[in-house]
Amino acid sequence: MKNFSRRGYRISDSSTENKLVYSFFLIFMLCGLATLAAFQFKIIGMSLEAIRQHYLGNETAMQFPKSFLSLLTTSHSHAFMMGIIYLTLAHIVLATGLKAITKRYLVSLGFIFILMDLILPWLIRYGNQQWAFAFPVAWIGQWAVYLCYIFIPLYEMWLKAPEPEED
Repeated sequence: MKNFSRRGYRISDSSTENKLVYSFFLIFMLCGLATLAAFQFKIIGMSLEAIRQHYLGNETAMQFPKSFLSLLTTSHSHAFMMGIIYLTLAHIVLATGLKAITKRYLVSLGFIFILMDLILPWLIRYGNQQWAFAFPVAWIGQWAVYLCYIFIPLYEMWLKAPEPEED
């Protein structure tokens, strides 16, 4: 991790051992992203009605609205876990050769989509159910940004041709 504090550090210049560690971590994150998507599709659902029912309940299906304690418990664990995952993945993508503006966009979008994922259950349950429209936007945005966080570093570590050294 000390390498990340060096100005101009590039993950593609890492030792093979470090590249393996970063790559294995990114593969674990890809597995986590796949299970997240499965959870979102199977447990909650992608339709606006399914999202509303997940948080507001459905009398016909004997599904109860999410309680304050349930939302608090989920928010608490997600805020810590997603924060750590975000911090780690963002640092890895910052160590790539992307342009600074692209890095800023990726880091900012990652934060925004994660924040949306944390806030939207509360807005749907205690605010207005119309906020359900924003969940698919947050999820698709998270998937897109996380896939960039995963595949850009993998590409740079293993597939990108090394840049010529300056004299």
